[in-house]
Amino acid sequence: RALSKAGQRLTGYNVQSVVDDTHKLIVHHEVTNAGNDQGQLAEQGGAAKAVLGVDTLTVLADAGYYSEEQLAACEKAKLNVYVPIPDKHKAVAHEQRLSGERFHYIPSADVYVCPGGQLLRPQGKPIAKQGVLRTRYTRPARQCQGCVLKAACLPKKTARRQIYRSEHAELVASHRRRMADAGRERMRQRAATVEHPFGTLKRWFGWD
Repeated sequence: RALSKAGQRLTGYNVQSVVDDTHKLIVHHEVTNAGNDQGQLAEQGGAAKAVLGVDTLTVLADAGYYSEEQLAACEKAKLNVYVPIPDKHKAVAHEQRLSGERFHYIPSADVYVCPGGQLLRPQGKPIAKQGVLRTRYTRPARQCQGCVLKAACLPKKTARRQIYRSEHAELVASHRRRMADAGRERMRQRAATVEHPFGTLKRWFGWD
């Protein structure tokens, strides 16, 4: 069927495969026409959980499966997931600008503190982006224009700095800590698990 991938329309399919760590067997698979894996994590993990007949399941996946919406869905489905968080700050770092990671959030006041020590407050109602509600935090443009960090903070042709906070921000922060503690080891485990049946199949077909 028609598959939309990387901005192109082509005929193809996307195979999802869930493999157990003990026996290296495929416990669930599905052929989809999704152009990427980003919306598949909770659905495939939940299906594998049902096949195995367990209440909770640890699921390892590569970065292509990451999304905040999926993290929330996995938590609701009692899936303990390890999936790398894509670095969205590379472009900002390349331009030698201050990334959003340099802005500190204070929950009790619901404000962000910028590297210059100024407060960014919530503005307007949360807006939906990619299925996730995000609140915009900013400050008056005249204050940003007079800041000594303006050149390092503001993108070109932008009057003031804005930070968007996801409704799943706390969940993402918790996931980031989990990945920092055991993510590298888990990703090695993932590669040795889910790729194992493919190696076996190739061997059977004489492709070694």
